[in-house]
Amino acid sequence: MTELKIPDVSTLRRIKEISDLSDDHLIALANQLKVCTARNEQLLIEAGSTEKHSLFIIKGKVSLSALDGKSRIIAVDDNETLKPVAQLRPSIYDVQAIGTVDYLKIEKQKLIDLAQLS
Repeated sequence: MTELKIPDVSTLRRIKEISDLSDDHLIALANQLKVCTARNEQLLIEAGSTEKHSLFIIKGKVSLSALDGKSRIIAVDDNETLKPVAQLRPSIYDVQAIGTVDYLKIEKQKLIDLAQLS
């Protein structure tokens, strides 16, 4: 995992739950976050994880693999609305990068608190 930079306001505005927040709120949030890059086949979430963060894929593809063998691929481009990936806890999926993936992790409670402001 390589940290790239803080996300810009336009990236955070792609997250539906907080898209209506003021620029000031989004700038304050951006300063608390890092855009990270995962390499091919890097595991981003492990099945059974109880981590209290929401994972948002900004750009790239990930594979979601359930313990029962079912899987699906999620691909995100530069302009799509960002939705949390595999947010049930404990996680029922392994989430693995396919190629290079840019992503954010945001504490779930912080998202809930910010969504109430908009």
